[in-house]
Formats: sequence, structure tokens, C-alpha cells
Amino acid sequence: MQKKDQIKQLFFIFIIAIGVIIPSRSLCDTKKDGIILIVNSYNPESIVMSKTINDFEKVYHLKNNKRNIEIANLNSKSLREAPLWREKMGHILRKYEDSNPAVIILLGQEAWSAFLSRPKGLMEGVPALAGLVSRRTVFIPDTTFITSEWSPEMFDVMTDRYDRNPLGGYFYDYEVGKSLSLIHTLMPQVNKVAVLTDNTFGGLLMQCRAKQAFRKDLQYKPIYIDGRKEDVYKILFRIRSLSENTAILVGTWRVDVNDNYFLNNVTHTMAEDNPTLPAFTLSSVGLGYWTIGGIPPRYQLQGADLAHSALALVLGKITSSELKCHNILPLPVFDEKKMKQFNISKKDLPSDTIYINKSEYWWMTHKESLMLFAIILLSLIVIAVLFYSAKMKKLQRFLAEERNKAERSDRLKSTFLANMSHEIRTPLNAIVGFSELLTETSNPEEIKEYKNIIENNSDLLLQLIGDILDLSKIDAGTYDFIEKKVNVVVLLDEIVRAAVPRAKPGVAILFESNFSLCELWLDKNRFSQVVNNFINNAIKFTNKGRIVVSVDEGLDGDLCFYVADTGKGIPKDKVDKVFDRFVKLDAFVQGSGLGLSICKVIIKKIGGKIGVNSVYGEGSTFWFSIPKSYISRIKNK
Repeated sequence: MQKKDQIKQLFFIFIIAIGVIIPSRSLCDTKKDGIILIVNSYNPESIVMSKTINDFEKVYHLKNNKRNIEIANLNSKSLREAPLWREKMGHILRKYEDSNPAVIILLGQEAWSAFLSRPKGLMEGVPALAGLVSRRTVFIPDTTFITSEWSPEMFDVMTDRYDRNPLGGYFYDYEVGKSLSLIHTLMPQVNKVAVLTDNTFGGLLMQCRAKQAFRKDLQYKPIYIDGRKEDVYKILFRIRSLSENTAILVGTWRVDVNDNYFLNNVTHTMAEDNPTLPAFTLSSVGLGYWTIGGIPPRYQLQGADLAHSALALVLGKITSSELKCHNILPLPVFDEKKMKQFNISKKDLPSDTIYINKSEYWWMTHKESLMLFAIILLSLIVIAVLFYSAKMKKLQRFLAEERNKAERSDRLKSTFLANMSHEIRTPLNAIVGFSELLTETSNPEEIKEYKNIIENNSDLLLQLIGDILDLSKIDAGTYDFIEKKVNVVVLLDEIVRAAVPRAKPGVAILFESNFSLCELWLDKNRFSQVVNNFINNAIKFTNKGRIVVSVDEGLDGDLCFYVADTGKGIPKDKVDKVFDRFVKLDAFVQGSGLGLSICKVIIKKIGGKIGVNSVYGEGSTFWFSIPKSYISRIKNK
């Protein structure tokens, strides 16, 4: 009996040993196989990163399903955080060190630089593949530094030695040297080159690459317009101040020194600020509307190529010492329209140049915009013809006087068309551009954002056309007023309630009045137009505080209406110009510059007064008065 119990005990011990050994062997195999670790610079849900990772996983899983793929995010939001990237990368690598990565995939400039600069002793000898990066990068110091003063030397993965890991991947380059040679060939009169870069890691790399090139090419005096040190207003001023015989080398522009993010409309403004200077691109920024051309990198999705390289490693088809760094050669790209403007011949360009904005296809690609522009232009011409045909009857009696008036009107028409063509083009560009983007994205947030932009610019275009028609009626003397009895207390309350949803977060819109009843004989629509113009301007320039609409009785018995805000105010030297035609105090705020001039005409038409009191930096109060002869009945509360 005792012997039988001993046999049972030995059997149970054997079963337990088998249960421990098998899982342990399985764990050992998993660790031995290791993982594929992908570290990306930004949010993996961004379009480029998401597509690259999806392509990688698709190709990888078709060939090999044994190894897990782990994805980590460096989350590099701002260049100011650059001193932290090195330790962030160290934290990521420590987290996955026990998973024994077989290969590390690094996506984006920030992740690539942070990996090369990581603390010692982490993932030494593990093969690393890079994608969406330039061949030249910089090492992040292990000490605290100021990013705006950072001017490091560059590391070239194609030529410089790196002993810590076998390296491979797909790399592009910023061809500053070749761009300077092109400028020398195409623009021999140029002796200075201004390099425009922004407050991003990509902008830093382009500036470092430019400094390398200028040290070799001493024929040009470099000018650095650096978004790490200057805001967008200073950048625009510096571009306007560039002298002739200067060329602009456009690197990248998305972020300024204050970490403000900008869309393409700012680079359009930069282009318009000094249109006579030749501009060339390093990164495709400005192509099609600003720069003549350049030799930008061929940006392409690299997920599938990276997957093939990783599979060759993990399947033993190549060793880590056989990893290759592939240099993606750029292709010159030039704008035929800009080439004509600067008298550049195709024979002076490389034979493999790609041309955009070809003259024979331009009208087809912009057919819808041209049709809309033609309709608006035709409408303006019809209005102008009608206006002048009425004037022709008086020319027989007052030939000399009317000749002077006609000449003056011709100058006004030219100014009017010049201003309107610019103002109409801005919302049209936004509508067309974001309509195209809308067809290329499936991201719900981006779709919503693009729809809002299109809707806002459509409203702006409708308002602009309405202002143009009103202005034409004013000039033609057909601006009619239909007077009815109106309770302005009720009307102002309705206008304020309608305006509340349009206010920015944290801004209150209030209506104050000592009257319970205030009936006037006036044109309700024209009165509403003036008040709405005042309120809309206040909403545009007020980011916090409140907007107060009020009505009170003046000293002479007239009624005074006020719209006071706590916005940015108006500089003292510009207060007297705000009611002039085409006056815009801020070029970055949407509007035609016609609204206040129309308000002035309406108030002057009924014999009232109009004006503004403003303290720059504290706010403004726009006001107008209506003569007491229009008052029907008033009751105080």
C-alpha cells in the first residue's frame, strides 16, 4: 500500500513538471522569436503614418504571421520638446527590451534622430530601418539646450559611420547645393539667397543643410528667415524688405516661434508680399502659386518597402550587415507659368524636369473657377455699362465737366476691379482647394473641418457679392430706402439674440436699453444692416470679454446707438480711415473692407452721424445717431 502511494506521488510530480516545462519552452520560443517594434514620430492616426503602418502590416502578415508587431508613439508635437525626445525614446526602448525586438522600424525625422541619439546600452546591435526621413539628420544632445539657438552638425547615414546598430531604410535629401547651382544658371544677377524655414524639426534640418551648402558655395550671401526666432508678422515684414538681386529658397512653413500652426493661405500672402523676387522650393512648399520650381524630395509611402526589408532580415534571407540605405533620388519640378514670368527657358533645365501649370492644360484644370469669375466679371461689366449709359445723357450739356467725371470714374473702376479680384480670389481658392481635399480624405474630423471652411468661405463670398451690389447701387444713385414704423428695442433684441451663437467661446453679447418702447420711421433692412455690420466686426476682433449693444437719447434729442467691445481696438493713426472703402486693418481677418463704408452711406442718407471711439489693446465703440425727426414714440422703463 505504501509502495503504491509512492508511485502515485511520483506520477503527480511528473505531470506537474511537464506542465511547467511546456509553457516555459513556449515563452522561451516567443522571446527567441522577438517582436517587430515600430516607433513613429507623430500620432499613428495621421494620414501618412496610418497609411505607412497599414501597408507595412499588410505586406508583413502575408509572408510571416509568427512575430507580433508592436507600435509606439514618440508623440513629438513641437520642436520645443526636442530636448525630451532622447529620454522619451529611451523609455520606449526600455519598455520593449524584454520583448527582444528582431528589428526596429523608425518612422519620421524625430523618431529617427531620437533613436540615433538614445542613451547608451539600449538595443545595441538591433537592426534599425528608417522611413519618411532625410539622409542627413542631427544628434540630440544629452544636456539641456535652447532649440531656437540650436545649430548642430549633420550626420549623413549614406557616408558617415555609426557603430551602435546596423542601419537601413529609405531616405530622401534636401538638395540645397543643386538648388544653388540652378539659381546661378537661371538667375546670374542674384547675389543673395534668403532661406525660409519654420519652427519644426524639418525646418531645423533644412536650415542646417543650407548652412552646409553655403560653406561650400561662397558666391552667395545667405539670409536666414527663421520661424524658430520670429512670428509670422515679422517673417512677412522681412520678406517684404528683401532687396532686388535676392532669391528666396523656400524650405517649409507651418509653425512660427509662438507655435501657431498655419495653413497654405499664409504662404500665399508671403508670395504676394514680394512677387518680383524669384523663389525656389526645397520641399515642394509654394509649388503652383509662389515658387518657380526646385528639386524637392520625392515624398512617397514606404510601408511596403520597409516590410520587405524587415522580412528579408527575420526570415534569414539577408544578414544585418547586408542592410542597405536606399537613397530616393529627387526629380526637378518647375512651374511653366512662373517660368514665363521670369523668362526662364526649358533648355536651361535638366532633361528629367517635370512641368506643372502647363499652358495648354491650365484652362481645363481651372474651368469651374474661370466660369464663376467670368460670370462675376460679366455682372460687373453690365452694371458699369448701365451706370455709364445713364451718365451719357448729361454729357451733351456738360461735356467738359462730365469728361472729368468719366476719367475719375474710370480710375475708381480700375481700383474697384483690382481690389475685388483679390478679395474674390481668396474665398474661391479656399472653396476649390478644400473641396479637392474633401474628396481625398475619409477622416470624419477632417471632413467636418473642411466642410466648415467651405461653408464659411461661401458665406464670405455671398456677403462680398452683396456688398459689391450695394456699392454699385450707391454709385449709381439707386440705393432705395423704404421707411416704416419700427420698434427698434424689439428689433435690436432680435439682432443680438441671432448674433449670440456666432460669438467666440467666452464672449458674451448683451443688449442694454432704458426704453421699453422706441418707435422710429426708418428702413428696417438698412438699419439692421448697419447694426449687424458693427456686431460682426466686434465678433471678429473680440476673443474674450463682452460685446454690448445699447441705445440712448443724445443731448440734442437725437437717438444714439452703440456697439462696444473689449477686442483688440484700433491704432490711433488708423481710426479716421475705418469708414473708407477697401480699408482692412488686419489682412488675416476675412472681409472685403466695404461694410463700414456702406454703413456710413446709409447713416449719412438719413442725416445722421457715424463714428468710432477706440483705445488700442482695450476695445472699440462704434456708434451712429438718427435725427429726432425720425422718432415716432418713446417710452422709458
